[in-house]
Amino acid sequence: MTDIQVVGQLCVDLRPSLGTTGVARPGELAVVGPMQITLGGAVGNCGRVLAELGVHASLSGCIGDDELGAMTTRLLGVHHDLDLRVVPDLATSYSVVVEPEGVDRSFWHHTGANAAFVGDCEITATRLLHFGYPSLTPSMCADAGGPIVRLFERAHARGVATSLDLAFVADNSPVRDVDWAALLQRAIAHTDLFCPSWDDLASCLGLPSEPEDALVVEWAERFLVWGAGIVLITLGERGAYLAVAGQERLQSFAACGIDPTSWAGLATWQAPEALPVVTSTNGAGDTYTAAFLSRLVEGHGPRECLDGARSVVARYLAGLPLTVG
Repeated sequence: MTDIQVVGQLCVDLRPSLGTTGVARPGELAVVGPMQITLGGAVGNCGRVLAELGVHASLSGCIGDDELGAMTTRLLGVHHDLDLRVVPDLATSYSVVVEPEGVDRSFWHHTGANAAFVGDCEITATRLLHFGYPSLTPSMCADAGGPIVRLFERAHARGVATSLDLAFVADNSPVRDVDWAALLQRAIAHTDLFCPSWDDLASCLGLPSEPEDALVVEWAERFLVWGAGIVLITLGERGAYLAVAGQERLQSFAACGIDPTSWAGLATWQAPEALPVVTSTNGAGDTYTAAFLSRLVEGHGPRECLDGARSVVARYLAGLPLTVG
């Protein structure tokens, strides 16, 4: 048993070092640097960050019966308890991360074995279960998010808090036509911490990509009305916005040991740290989320959770170790 369990989307990130090289035109060759191979997705990224922060977690997801799947098991099993289902007829999910110097990253993604994840994993957490992402585990979107609801109900039955994160919904995604407003309203009623980025919300709900502050506040309050206990919306270079429900709703975090009186009714903006150099933004959102979760399950207050997460993601973006000393 572990304090935190991360479940859902898991993939292998393949990131060629491009420098300032653009994409070669048909028939041409472009010289690039070495390939960086890391684990990604909610499970891979959060698992990596929690390990570096010294947090032992349990991880659940699906992999293929292939070399990428074997590598995934080997790399994750060093630091965490694993519950990985091998899907023989599907390949392990991967993303090619295209990130030329000075240009924001983009992805070529294969869903693969994540399509088989239906949320029927054993609940092994004692404090919090974190699920990401429904758009990249398409079976979890069936029945207007019914599998998410069932997963979270099982966690609540064991006294475990629940957390939900989203991913960008691509135009050619198999779940592009899902009624995302209906799915989220149903799922958020069972979600204690809802922690999406604005970009992900914009992609599934048709919202402006560059929102006014008032719109961020409006949607955060809407998510609280839908039933979330804590809403944490990350805004990239603009920082983050935190909104919290009343004290009674926060009782679902009892296993985390937080003081509800220090959280209840809070609404606050967080500015990002100024960075002289950013080495890569790939995985930054999960890094921030995992750092926030690591402090939440230790019973810290909102300011400690926010400041700790900001500090960790700043070090990650600068290419530094996540912990000092």
